[in-house]
Amino acid sequence: MGWQPRIASLRTYVRDLNWRRHLAFAIVLTALTAVLFFGYLSGPLPTGTDSEGLVMTWDMGLSSGGLFSSWEPYSALGFQNDPIPLPSAMFTLASWMGLSASDMCKIIMAGSFWLAGAAMYLCALRISRSYLGSGVAAIVFCFNQVFLSQILEGHYFFAIGFALLPIAFLTLYLAIVEENRRAVLALPIVFFTYGGSSAPHMILILSIFIVVMSALYFIQDRTRLHRTVYPLIALVLLVIPTALSRFSSGTGILNASYRLSEAQFWSYRDIFSALALRSTENSHMRGGTVQSWVIVDGMDDVMMIISLAIPILAVLSLYFKEHRQLKLALAGTGLVMLFFALGPNQLLSGAFVWMFQNVPLLDSIRVFSRFGMFLGLVYAILLALLIADLQKRPSVNLSIPRLPSLRVRQSDKLVAATAVMVVLVSSSSVFIQGPSSFTLPNSYAEPFELISTIDGDYRILTLPYGDVYYDTSLGKYDGYPLTLTNDPGSYSQIVTGKEVAYGDHSEDYWSVWGAMMSEHRYGYRYLPILLGDTASVRYVVAQVHSPAGELSDFRNMTGLSEYAVLAGKSTVMVNEHYDGRAHTANSLTLTTGGRADILTAIAGGVVNLTDTDLVLLGQIDDSAVLNALWATSPHIIVQEGDLLQLLVENGAFNEGQLVHLGEYAEDTLDDSSRYWITSSDTVRDGSSLHDSAYTDGQNVMEAPLTAGGAGSYDVYLRHRTGPGSGNLSVTVDGQGAVAVPTYSPLSREIWTKVDTYGLSSSKITVKLSCDGSGWCSVSDMLVVPSGNVDEKTSEISELLENSSSSVTFVYGPDDLAMGVQDWGLMEGMEGWGLSYNGSEDPSLAVNALIPFDGLWRITLRTMNASTAPSAMIEGVPIDATDLGDGSFAFEVNLIKGLKTIELRTSSAYSVTIGSDGRDTGDDLAEAVVTYERKSPWSYVVNVSTTSPTFLKLSESFSDQWTAHNGSEALLHYQSGSQVNGYYLPSAGNYSITIDYDWQERYQTNQVVFIAATLTATVVLAAALWWKKGRNNARQ
Repeated sequence: MGWQPRIASLRTYVRDLNWRRHLAFAIVLTALTAVLFFGYLSGPLPTGTDSEGLVMTWDMGLSSGGLFSSWEPYSALGFQNDPIPLPSAMFTLASWMGLSASDMCKIIMAGSFWLAGAAMYLCALRISRSYLGSGVAAIVFCFNQVFLSQILEGHYFFAIGFALLPIAFLTLYLAIVEENRRAVLALPIVFFTYGGSSAPHMILILSIFIVVMSALYFIQDRTRLHRTVYPLIALVLLVIPTALSRFSSGTGILNASYRLSEAQFWSYRDIFSALALRSTENSHMRGGTVQSWVIVDGMDDVMMIISLAIPILAVLSLYFKEHRQLKLALAGTGLVMLFFALGPNQLLSGAFVWMFQNVPLLDSIRVFSRFGMFLGLVYAILLALLIADLQKRPSVNLSIPRLPSLRVRQSDKLVAATAVMVVLVSSSSVFIQGPSSFTLPNSYAEPFELISTIDGDYRILTLPYGDVYYDTSLGKYDGYPLTLTNDPGSYSQIVTGKEVAYGDHSEDYWSVWGAMMSEHRYGYRYLPILLGDTASVRYVVAQVHSPAGELSDFRNMTGLSEYAVLAGKSTVMVNEHYDGRAHTANSLTLTTGGRADILTAIAGGVVNLTDTDLVLLGQIDDSAVLNALWATSPHIIVQEGDLLQLLVENGAFNEGQLVHLGEYAEDTLDDSSRYWITSSDTVRDGSSLHDSAYTDGQNVMEAPLTAGGAGSYDVYLRHRTGPGSGNLSVTVDGQGAVAVPTYSPLSREIWTKVDTYGLSSSKITVKLSCDGSGWCSVSDMLVVPSGNVDEKTSEISELLENSSSSVTFVYGPDDLAMGVQDWGLMEGMEGWGLSYNGSEDPSLAVNALIPFDGLWRITLRTMNASTAPSAMIEGVPIDATDLGDGSFAFEVNLIKGLKTIELRTSSAYSVTIGSDGRDTGDDLAEAVVTYERKSPWSYVVNVSTTSPTFLKLSESFSDQWTAHNGSEALLHYQSGSQVNGYYLPSAGNYSITIDYDWQERYQTNQVVFIAATLTATVVLAAALWWKKGRNNARQ
């Protein structure tokens, strides 16, 4: 063929393309995109409740070489719990093109909107063969409010998934309906790409969509059942990336902590809202110019009724016979999507309770409403098919019995105009308060600009403490956007290049310190010590909208000094207790209790994190690690002097004997007046390390327990006491209710022996009853042979005497307040303490079970030093030694057993009782540490030490942070309740490599992704070649 025929052929091809129609649609779509995203393109920072995922994470990823934040334990180059391939490709592209994080975000979100329209246009055009119908379908698809809300909220993996949805559907349609060979070969690439690019919820919903639609389609035409292999292959390839991501990150997807009531709130409340596809995610509109999706306030309900025209028109497409098999399959699938979109708000809500509890990803608060995105896909395609059918008919007769018939000409254009008008008007407010961006006001930017000039590998903490979103009710806007968006501190990393300390996904850790600070609990002033040691916090920034009281609290803390007060009225404080991400401690201390007890121990002078590594016993699950830590001859802290809790946390009882009662409470519903529910309150206030069972109504909870056979058994209950508590009773095996004491002046967790029972069976049922007069909270139950606790207490006492350097009992104000009269709570410089307000001589009694004979030192921390206290022990008066700062010490030889220590003082913060003999000696390690952060997932640490020492790495604890000195693996444990600790067993020079192991898995998975795609493509190509050869042979 010569060049002239080739040119003629090309002209014919271009003419047949109807490129003018395509260009016209592209211009319209581009114009809509430009108008919609004009505000989004005008500033560097996007608004939206999750916009930090767009900018903050991306910017840190670009600066460090990967998307990684170990405070929120994600695998490198991944995002959240799903390290899928797309972010890696985007980072590579952004780096090559030299794009900023902000520019990349704009491309993603604006590009997703445009791509969604273009993809639906091509999809609908290929199926319906109607240019008008495909254009209308694209507009209806793009302006799906559920999709728009994902853009406004900053959920970019949902936006990407929605944009790719028409491509996935068209490929599936061509494969199963037309058995198009190119589409069949494209299945592996398209669906593997989708699975590696979209949010897990989108993958789950698309999987359901594929199953339902394929079933409904092939039920109508069983002669094509052999084609079911195509949707099956698509389904498998779709879910592989998420499955491999779970394997590579180890975080899993069945890990939400939402309640069903939250899912009810975020799901559609009624069938009309669901049919009209009204958005349920509207937080971006809080404080905005218009409080609804419609420009005219108060018109939401009217527009919802008008929006029902879209589903009505979609259903009308079933009237025409063309593509009826496809239409019926789509309509049936749409009904299933509608069923899920309503979530628990329907007659079959019981099914959703089961799914919420048992099906991965369906336990999210917003997942059900997102089925509306797929219902929008059904509407768009059915509308395109309806318009295509109407275009074949110059006029349509509408006849209603007993009424004159009506002939409608150009009905296709009427339907098109109606559909476009409805979707544009019903979502009209997005044109004036849609995707937007802003520039960080100077009053917020200047403290971060100051910090950006200070070198070092440190983190910063921003105030208001723990704020995730900017509270517009404060009124101090300073140019900050009125729509609900992230707190300015979230964007600080863009300016400073430094990580923020507070992690929303490690909230159980950070909420403890927030609670202690806001309540001024004893020890809160020593928070900078903990922040500097575990979180490597060097600077605290009080932003201009920080509450004055909170700023005052931080200024009152030990070791925080004012670094600068800037023109915009923000304040920067520097932490003198800051330490680098990798640093050492000379010794190890094991402690019972929760996270809040750490600050109590620091305030009481029991532990100094500068030279001591503190480990919570309750966080050590591995018995080998536990034994190894005991072998280092640690200092042992027993909170409240409770040796039973020491036994429990030290693994003295097996799983059959010790039961976590939170496992038997309701974990889906949150109505505590009607149910015992699981509660994380005790975890987040630092008094416990696992969830408890809680109720404030008249309710009974049953828990099955296992005894060792018939015999006599002691039953113990760990529960919460405090103001406002109700009456709690325990019934064991139907033998009569026993009341458990629940009142104390301050909230605390205690063990109570319920009773001794003669049991005739190994299977028993325990009933816990709350009378509704107040709240009741229970954590654990212990069932052991009678006298077993006393035996094990003797064993642990012997262990303490023989194997530890020292043991210290610590009593905070909540412990000392038990059983006292004429004492009240008073706030002092260190927080809340006890003050005597009676008329007699003040006296405070502490009951302690001394584990072994020896010299013991009793230290009393008073609220003032006006009068020197004294002590009376077994009738012997003991004078105090003034240690300064309101602390007094008493030394006395005590014999093993229960002792009552009477302290004659008018105030108290804490009391500690410690055995003599803790090594303060001369063999403390002199260690020199240097480190290099090779990547977000790899460190090289050099340590030169003169004796065994403990290395701390300020990255959120994970078993995957493994350390090797050459080929030797170091003992790894959880340090400071949140970070990684390693034991260096001898003096010497160490060159330690610390790696996040799952990063290697993730990189291996990239090869698996490619191999799986190629294999599936080759298999399908071979099958098609074999089928073609077979057909040729038959002919």
